[in-house]
Amino acid sequence: MMAERIGAWLFKARGYTPIPFIAAAVIFSNANAISIVLGGLLIAVGEALRIWAVGYAGGRTRATDLGVARDLVTTGPYAYTRNPIYIGDILIALGFAVMSDVRLLILLAAIWFPLQYHLIARAEEAYLLRELGREYERYMENVPRFLFRATPYLYRSGHDFSLKRALRSERWTLAGIVSLSILIPLAARYFSI
Repeated sequence: MMAERIGAWLFKARGYTPIPFIAAAVIFSNANAISIVLGGLLIAVGEALRIWAVGYAGGRTRATDLGVARDLVTTGPYAYTRNPIYIGDILIALGFAVMSDVRLLILLAAIWFPLQYHLIARAEEAYLLRELGREYERYMENVPRFLFRATPYLYRSGHDFSLKRALRSERWTLAGIVSLSILIPLAARYFSI
C-alpha cells in the first residue's frame, strides 16, 4: 500500500524532516515573551511525554528500521496511547513554531507533523500486525493511535521505567531543545530577517 511505503520512508527520515522547520524558526524568528512562554510549555510537555515513554521503551525508539520492534510495550504512557513519542514530537515541533512566532510556520507544523506521524504510525502498525498478530490487534482495538484512554490498557507488559535509560536516550534531544530554546529568541533579537 502506498501510504505504508511513504510511512516507512518517513520513519527512516523522521530525524531529518524537522530541519527545514528549525531553519525557518531561527531565520524568521519573531520570538517575544508570550511566544517563548507558550512555545516553551508545549516543548516541555512534549519532552516530558517523550521521557516517560522512552523510560519504558528504551533506546530502540531511535531505530531507523521498523524491524527493531520485537515485543510490545503496553505500560507507562503506552497503556493510554499507542504513540506517546510521536505525540511528544508533534508538541515539540509545534512548540518551536509557536516560540518563533512565525504564523505560517505554526500552520505548516500543525499540518505536516501530524500527517507525517500518522503515515509513520500506519506503517508501524502494518509491521507490528504481521510480527505480533493478535496481541497487537487487541492492543489496537483498545488503545487509541494518538488520543488518550481514560483508563490504562488491561493487558500491560512487564516493562519497567528507567529514568537513567530515558535520559541516556534523550540526551541529544534535550541538547537540541536547550540550544534551540536559546537560539530562537536570540535570533529574533539580533539576526531575524
